[in-house]
Amino acid sequence: MVIASTSASLGCSTAQSSTPPSYVAPPIVNRSQASVELSANPVTDGSIVIVRVLVPQKLNEDQITGEFEGVELPFYQVPSKKPFIYEAVLGVPYGRKPGSGFVSVKLNLEKTKGSEPDVLVLPLEVKEGTYESETLSADNKFINPSVEDQERMKRDSAEIKEIYGTVTRKKHWKGPFRFPIKSKVTSQFGTKRVFNGEMKSFHTGLDLKAAEGTPIRAAAPGVVLMAKNLFMTGNTVILDHGYGVLTLYAHMTRIKVKKGQGVKKGALLGLSGMTGRVSGPHLHWMAIVHRMKVNPLDLTRVVK
Repeated sequence: MVIASTSASLGCSTAQSSTPPSYVAPPIVNRSQASVELSANPVTDGSIVIVRVLVPQKLNEDQITGEFEGVELPFYQVPSKKPFIYEAVLGVPYGRKPGSGFVSVKLNLEKTKGSEPDVLVLPLEVKEGTYESETLSADNKFINPSVEDQERMKRDSAEIKEIYGTVTRKKHWKGPFRFPIKSKVTSQFGTKRVFNGEMKSFHTGLDLKAAEGTPIRAAAPGVVLMAKNLFMTGNTVILDHGYGVLTLYAHMTRIKVKKGQGVKKGALLGLSGMTGRVSGPHLHWMAIVHRMKVNPLDLTRVVK
């Protein structure tokens, strides 16, 4: 961890945020000698950052809250002896312009109503990611959808938007996430997508090479929030891993789980295919943190 002083849409979409909001850092108040750490600083847009707080006493979940540019960060306790450790998962928006921001943490240590919270603030520097571009082809109905298909896309988007806002106060995972399949990455996160000669979107996940019928497995324990066919991503499964962390698995030929089902790490979710907008069989794997589409690779190397 990098220690810093407290004294200071669907599968592919356009950038989520371009200009950092104008937030003013609150004054720092630290009576408890608590400290805050970030897993990395600086970071590129589209990254996952772990916010870690060390405090001298055990807290209830409503005694510690965090925020980054208007996004609330819920904390979970990490098993440890004193000092007590709490962590939150932060998703830096893809497309967020380079520049400084800050993470703030409020601690209500007194447990008495009306008591003033301690406020810890850390600067977070965001750098521009070096994302490439690629040219793809797809069925024209996905590039210029009919009126009927556009209506379906609107319904899909509304359902997805609601699901992306899920924040369950239960941490299902333990340790780094795994890849859903052992395969070559054929398209990286953040790649600019050009379909049939037109710039349409950014790739907000990883494409993994997979012959049709390859078993797709859960990257970590969780609960199935969606298991259905969508216009753009075809047969799609979304898992809730807790505390605002979701993963999405798209373009499958068959789905093997149901909505509401709990799954273990490595559980069979379905079989790979080429449903939805695709140019060939593969798995599209996404990570969503507090509505932000972020690099799934970070789940395997940053999240513990």
